[in-house]
Amino acid sequence: MLQQIKQILETVNCEYIVIYETDKMANVVIDDLTRTAKFVHIDEFRDGKMTMPKYRDGWNKILKMELYFCHFCQMQDTAEFREQKREQIENEIVRPFIDAYQNSGLFDEVAEWGLGYPPPQFDANEVGVLLRFDCSMINC
Repeated sequence: MLQQIKQILETVNCEYIVIYETDKMANVVIDDLTRTAKFVHIDEFRDGKMTMPKYRDGWNKILKMELYFCHFCQMQDTAEFREQKREQIENEIVRPFIDAYQNSGLFDEVAEWGLGYPPPQFDANEVGVLLRFDCSMINC
C-alpha cells in the first residue's frame, strides 16, 4: 500500500520529496532539505482495521492515512502569505493526488477526504495542508 501511495505522489508532482517516517524522525530528514524544497510527509501507519466485506473473498485492510504536504516559509510571513501557499499546495499536488488516487484502480473509492491546516509540525517552519482518509486496497 505504501509503495502505491508513494508512486502516485511522485507521478502527480515529482517536485515533492516523499518522506515516510514518524514526526520525530522526519524532523531529522527535513533539516537536511533546502529552503526551496517541497515535500510530503506520510505519517507512519498507526491506526486501521480489518473487515470482512460481504460479497468479497478475504479480509480487507483499511489504514488511516495522513499526508502532510509542505513548503517552507519564513517565521515573519503573514497569514495571508501562508494561505496563498496552502492554496498553491492544494492546486499543485493535493487535488491531483486525490484525482489520481480515485482513478488508479488500486484502491477502494474514498467518499470523504479530511483537510487540516496545522501549525508548523517540524523545526523547519513549514506551511502545509494535511490530508486524512481511509485507505483500502481493492480486494477482488
